[in-house]
Amino acid sequence: DPEFAREFQRVFIVPRKEALAALLKRGVQRGELAVDTNVDVLADLIYGAKWYRFLLYPAPLDDEFAREIVRLILRLRSET
Repeated sequence: DPEFAREFQRVFIVPRKEALAALLKRGVQRGELAVDTNVDVLADLIYGAKWYRFLLYPAPLDDEFAREIVRLILRLRSET
């Protein structure tokens, strides 16, 4: 249903992505992420991994998964 898809994106997806992008921007401002971090793409990667697990892959969406995502992001920062 295209109308539902538009509304779901407007009400559910966009606000969550904007909140995550704001959090990631604070990380850039604090020096926790590289200054050239594309926070929109990084937010897509984070949410993409979560949606992939939720919809297609039978693996838990738990605290350990979230911590592993953060560890990977911070590892990328330390390698730049």
